[in-house]
Amino acid sequence: MSTPNPPPRTAPGWSDDELARRVALEFPDGACVNLGIGLPTLVARHVPADREVLFHSENGLVGMGPEPAAGQEDPDIVNAGKKPVTLVRGAAIVHQADSFSLIRGGRLYATVLGGLQVAENGDLANWKVPGTPGVGGVGGAMDLAAGAQRVLVMMRHTDKTGAPKLVSRCSFPLTATRCVTTVYTDLAVIDLRDGRFVVRERAPGVTREQLEAATGAGLTYEGHEHDDRRKDSRVKRFERQVVLVTGGGGGMGLAFCSAFAREGAHVVALDNSLGAAQATRDAMARADLACEAMALDVTDEAGVRSAFDDVARRHGRIDVLVNGAGIRPVGEALDQPLAAFEACLRVNTTGVFVCAREAARHMLAAGRGAIVNIASVNGMRAVTGMAAYCASKAAVISLTQTMACEWGPRGVRVNAILPAQVETPMIAEQVGAERRRREERIPLGRYGKPAEIAEAAMFLASDAASFVNGHPMALDGGYLALGFRPQVVPQ
Repeated sequence: MSTPNPPPRTAPGWSDDELARRVALEFPDGACVNLGIGLPTLVARHVPADREVLFHSENGLVGMGPEPAAGQEDPDIVNAGKKPVTLVRGAAIVHQADSFSLIRGGRLYATVLGGLQVAENGDLANWKVPGTPGVGGVGGAMDLAAGAQRVLVMMRHTDKTGAPKLVSRCSFPLTATRCVTTVYTDLAVIDLRDGRFVVRERAPGVTREQLEAATGAGLTYEGHEHDDRRKDSRVKRFERQVVLVTGGGGGMGLAFCSAFAREGAHVVALDNSLGAAQATRDAMARADLACEAMALDVTDEAGVRSAFDDVARRHGRIDVLVNGAGIRPVGEALDQPLAAFEACLRVNTTGVFVCAREAARHMLAAGRGAIVNIASVNGMRAVTGMAAYCASKAAVISLTQTMACEWGPRGVRVNAILPAQVETPMIAEQVGAERRRREERIPLGRYGKPAEIAEAAMFLASDAASFVNGHPMALDGGYLALGFRPQVVPQ
């Protein structure tokens, strides 16, 4: 349905329709979303053309459309606020008990509710201002706040008197406690995390100072919102890009995450151990760098898809994937148990395949993206006692080149890095004669540094490498060029 253009705004921030359009971007194709009364009903006007979203109203509409044109109202088709709406093709009108079964059964992808106050711990007050009649009762909002998978609050940032609606603690009667996922206001998109308001995005023209003056609690800035506090004013290579790093809790993972964050990216560290990912996040925070931490088993196909979809939903994009998760079992082929061999391939090869494929789904839809797979020089040259590892990394190299051929024509580049020995905690036990023996095989006479590998990953992911696709880049100090011959180092 076409709507008249809103009048030009004289103040910074989104208009009501612009805000509704921003909220509508959050919903994936096929989602079932409840729209509360008031401002949230505008969202039905602005669903992107490439998505089908089923809107729900708790009075029994499943497949609710926007308001009808003047003169086309049907008094029997109204939303929960008794306002006339339309029905989309395939819509259903169900008993209210069935409608609430969808809510209480957790079947709704999200609910979009209006708000009077939201507290930094996630409490929501949206039904009554003390001393006024309110809307009569808390109603279905209480069920929606408790039953929907995500609770999104859409409201203006301040009330008519200019008082903040985002507060440290709600003073109005509560609808539900600790329930809000994200708040969308005319000034910003703000996530609720760990008892904090975390600014994800500011509306055009809104400064930090304006946002903070209009908010009745502290704000935390992450991603590109965090980065613009820095004194470094140069243009960053990955400004406002979203970068995912698997194996983000390891020594190399920390290097990758830190390097991309310094270049303006919003970084997500994913690791099989949530504690390890959080350790990366905390180490970066001490260096004034921002990072999200998420648990991820790269061998869990459904889990990978869910995690990547969640990142894309919250941030609107996935620009770069660094596939760094891996294991390195030791054992000669004759003695290695089949289970150990298969486990290595499942993490090192299948995990790369699953993560690259799920990231590529989002990148291909956007027509752009870069994937950097971490292979190894041992995928090019055999090493005794590492049959499974060598086989898995050789497969990663071949997989990289195949993906590059398939996805390159559609704007997604795929490359691989082949490190040799790198100074990480995994090889810290190599000392003395063993260390010297390995260093003699490297013409540069030393191990690589994590920062050197991370810099190469950023190059491959950047526009500077726009014509590099399907390339296995060896970062080995000359190891492959020399082969296994011991290097004679001049005295």
